Amino acid sequence: MKVVLLETIHSLGAVGDVVNVKPGYARNLLIPRGKVLIANPRNMKHIAHQQMILEHKLKRARLAAQEVKKGLETKGVTIRKKAGENEKLFGSVTAMDIEEALRAQGAVVSRKFILLEEPIKKLGKYKVGIKLDGGLEAKISVEVVGEGT
Repeated sequence: MKVVLLETIHSLGAVGDVVNVKPGYARNLLIPRGKVLIANPRNMKHIAHQQMILEHKLKRARLAAQEVKKGLETKGVTIRKKAGENEKLFGSVTAMDIEEALRAQGAVVSRKFILLEEPIKKLGKYKVGIKLDGGLEAKISVEVVGEGT
């Protein structure tokens, strides 16, 4: 039985692929769970239309993300923290601190999308990645300075 995948299934293929599966597998598992549609002309036309709409939305999201990327990369974030000897911080700078600093500048970015491998524990300048829609990544400059500076 030929079916069109509505979501990616590891053992079968990606979204939109037309695959041949056993009728019982399609009727008893895939169709009731909403993972596939039977590959008839009407459903194929529907899937093609949905893919066109999705591509258009992704294109608009990617253009918006490029504008956000330009705006973020021009901004630099300065975070003030208490520091001790050898420029070591008391505590650390985390994604939450970077999120708050960006929000203070008017940029709303969730800390889940801030790509900070490990917290910053020393004074200095750092480049931090921010994941955006459309697979884009912006690099912002984060400067950690001591509170007395």
